[in-house]
Amino acid sequence: MDYYNPTKQTTFDTGGNCLSAVIATLFDVKITDIPLFADDDEQWGVELSKWMARKFGKYIAPMKLANPEDVFIFNGSLVITAINSPNPKVERHAVITRGDKIFFDPMKGEVSRQITDDMDATFMVIGDVRTVDTQPAHRERT
Repeated sequence: MDYYNPTKQTTFDTGGNCLSAVIATLFDVKITDIPLFADDDEQWGVELSKWMARKFGKYIAPMKLANPEDVFIFNGSLVITAINSPNPKVERHAVITRGDKIFFDPMKGEVSRQITDDMDATFMVIGDVRTVDTQPAHRERT
């Protein structure tokens, strides 16, 4: 298994916790330990990044790809991806993708479903938060 804690979402419709479920799945935490980051709040991505930096030393950055075949840049990594929701009451739905396929859907569990253009996928690239020494390193020239 390529993730730690397969977690299905526990709330649906508006106020659903699909994003919390995929974070719990990837980072081996309880879904109840993850705040609800509502997609109706314009700052949800910033708030999610701040929370992930404090909790895991990670940040998240959304990325749209012009061509679906460009998913190769993720090198087979598991990626949190927002797609158009299959639930008509909700605008977006978070899943885990690998390459050009949905790998884990918190509504269904493990799946292998092709990402299509009509899903309007936004990939949430996760990176490491690193502290940078503000003083330039002194190097002796040889």
